[in-house]
Formats: sequence, structure tokens, C-alpha cells
Amino acid sequence: MRLLATALACLAIATSACDALASTETSARPASQFAIAFERSGGLKGNVETLVVRPGLHAYATAPKGKSQASAHFKMDARTAEELRRELAKAHFTHLKSTTDATCNDCYVYSITYHGHTVLFSASRVPDSLEEVVDALEGEVIAHIYRHVGYRRA
Repeated sequence: MRLLATALACLAIATSACDALASTETSARPASQFAIAFERSGGLKGNVETLVVRPGLHAYATAPKGKSQASAHFKMDARTAEELRRELAKAHFTHLKSTTDATCNDCYVYSITYHGHTVLFSASRVPDSLEEVVDALEGEVIAHIYRHVGYRRA
């Protein structure tokens, strides 16, 4: 019995040590390795906005601007990437399921791909855990595409 208790105690210690190591490794990865793809489509006009961030924080955004499609290449701020990474981890993003049913006509539809996992959802079904992520990603598009037409980032 004592041997079993010792083995269970060792297992518990090893598991928490592994968990601590895994969380340290995840948070220790440099922001420069952050990568994500975001798309917002639909609405009354059927507009499409995209944001793709590749390792090195190289970002590319597209969105309608007037009668044409505008685009911008830029480098994402490392603090923004870190905040997004924290929010995605807190949301357990890779475990979220897509919801394709909408409760409104002409809703925007969102697509986020991160760590090889894609989640689709409508504006009427944004998961609570992703609200900050969606706001931040949309903010990046606004800041880099619409910055010259009166929109300001909050």
C-alpha cells in the first residue's frame, strides 16, 4: 500500500511538473513565431476583410475601401501578438467547434485559423471566449486599411 501511495505521489508531482514545463514552453516561445489567419465576410454588401500573420509578425490585410479592394503589408506589434496568443490559449481555441447557424440575415461570418485549427461562426454566435480576439483582429484591419479615412483604433 505504501508503495502505491509513493507511486501516486510521484505521478502527481511528475504530472504537475510536466504541466508547468508545457505552460512555460508555450509562454516562452517568442512572439515572432505567432501566426494566424482571420476573415470576416458577409454583411449587407457581402464584403470580405482578411488578416494573415506569418512568423516574423509579417502581416497582410485586405478590405474593401470605396469601390476597390485595399491591402496593406505591415509588421504586427509583438505586444499585440502576445495578447492574442494569451486570449486564444485562455479560450482553448483548438477545442472550439464551428457554429454555422446564424440567427440574423446578412450576418458577418468569421473564420479564424490558428495552430492548424479553424473555427467558423456568425456575428450572432461569436463565442464569448473569442470576443476579445475578434475585436483585436478587426482592430488590426481597421488600423492598417482604414486609418486614412477617419477610423481610429480604440
